[in-house]
Amino acid sequence: MILIFLAYVGTSFSQTNGQIDQRLKTNHGESINRIFEKQKSYYDFLVWELNKGYEIVDMTTLDLNVVDVRSVQNISNSNGETFKLELLEMPKVFNFIDFNFKREKQTEVYYDLENGTVIMFYSLRSVWNNYKELK
Repeated sequence: MILIFLAYVGTSFSQTNGQIDQRLKTNHGESINRIFEKQKSYYDFLVWELNKGYEIVDMTTLDLNVVDVRSVQNISNSNGETFKLELLEMPKVFNFIDFNFKREKQTEVYYDLENGTVIMFYSLRSVWNNYKELK
């Protein structure tokens, strides 16, 4: 837990000092340096996507006859670490892309968090459209 806290503090500090978001370094490797320097609007979108690409929703608000809810049981990141609910308490550290949560181009994707809520990932199209509307 201390390691997660330190990662959160480090990420928050680096974002306020114009440094690259560590989550993007994990996701894009060294190529994020070029994106940060030469494609600032794309970089801003990538950060925005990590922060706003999902929402926690109460399970009772879903029509389970229409929505397919997946399990988080076998979700792990590139280091083999299993997804833990506590990560959602630190949104500036949580890297859903590194955990390989499945997302769809046209429809939202839901994962049961096994506590009466689900994590809903907005469709890729929605994420892009929402970003464009705010810019």
